[in-house]
Amino acid sequence: MPLLVFSQVALEPSGLLRAATLVSRSLPSPLDVDVAGFEDNAHLGSGIGSEAAIISARLSVDVRFGELEGRFALQQRANHETALSLAQAAEQRGQAHGMAQLAQRCPWVWELDSEEPLESALAWLFCAALASWGLGPILPSDHSTLFGVRGARLRAGV
Repeated sequence: MPLLVFSQVALEPSGLLRAATLVSRSLPSPLDVDVAGFEDNAHLGSGIGSEAAIISARLSVDVRFGELEGRFALQQRANHETALSLAQAAEQRGQAHGMAQLAQRCPWVWELDSEEPLESALAWLFCAALASWGLGPILPSDHSTLFGVRGARLRAGV
């Protein structure tokens, strides 16, 4: 089951690269992120002004931190009732006060998946970068709680 990261910004490669750079500043070694592929569906949404909104997007990312490396797939979808219900239940289970409200303010949800285990230090560091950029909470695959950048870094052990 994928991890979910709620986001207030649309998924696009340059923002992700900036976020990884910012998160790396406080790490003992850099979090290297290389975009291996990107596909968006801007025509599906109605835009603000004359710009089309990106409704769905897919991003394939290679991530390295020290000796750890892995490939992750991100799928952006419009935030929906199912994800919000999961967030509300996780907030109650994990006593993550206010995080479900933050998830409600996010128009998108990013599904993070990988062939590698998602409950790994590398995945948590990548989630920290995603949450810092998207300004939304992370919902782990076990739906036990919601947390942000700090919680992801703690799970990664840094």
